[in-house]
Amino acid sequence: MIIDDHVATAATVAAELRDAGAEVVIALADLRREDIGRIREDGGVDLIFAAQCPTSNAPFCLEADATSIALYPAEAGDRIAVADLHLHRTIREVVKASDLAPSVPTAPEELDPDRFFEVTTQETVTRWRADIRLRDTTRL
Repeated sequence: MIIDDHVATAATVAAELRDAGAEVVIALADLRREDIGRIREDGGVDLIFAAQCPTSNAPFCLEADATSIALYPAEAGDRIAVADLHLHRTIREVVKASDLAPSVPTAPEELDPDRFFEVTTQETVTRWRADIRLRDTTRL
């Protein structure tokens, strides 16, 4: 398979994964640094493990912002990044008041949930963080 537009492909696959229930999307990529940067910006991928470091003997290479992280191998592949992901989920209830109700009654016995509230749903919000460390692979 030949992929011409890496960013569009990443965005499409990330959207499909999220529609299927994925809360975090992780990619393995053997691409140029510019392409990885574009995927981080527009591809909907949270964490990218890259195959090549942008500089030959960097002690560590990480690119991050508020929405995504790209990790690169270091020292010509003798050190690789390991990320432990921690997901934090919270559930919040969303209640929509009916447009039909002129006012909400003050007495509890006057409250009719079927009349005054149309929809009550629960929305799950997932946040994540990564603990990142380097693993020396020279002796493996």
